[in-house]
Amino acid sequence: MKEKETALLMLDNLLADQTIQDNPTLYQLFELGRKRVQNVQKEPELNMVLASISSDLSRYLMLHKYKAPQSAISFGYWVSKYPHKWQGFFPTLQMLAMSLLGMFK
Repeated sequence: MKEKETALLMLDNLLADQTIQDNPTLYQLFELGRKRVQNVQKEPELNMVLASISSDLSRYLMLHKYKAPQSAISFGYWVSKYPHKWQGFFPTLQMLAMSLLGMFK
């Protein structure tokens, strides 16, 4: 999975960034995120994990009045596409389930 390697590389760069290391909350967020990405086996799971990291980073930014190192902001832009990929998965499953149950007309 190319996206997994890209995510791991980006997270490694973040963890090596001194401004991230100086912020224990952000460092922990990215360290945990890296561990979760490392354990991913399939692409749908990767989308879910990256969507979760995006959500955690968004929450951090809101709580800290959108103040964060530039490297974290750049990563946030990149990872922000994943919640949309994951959310698109549920309507497809719901439509399939409804058609199987005979409720789809």
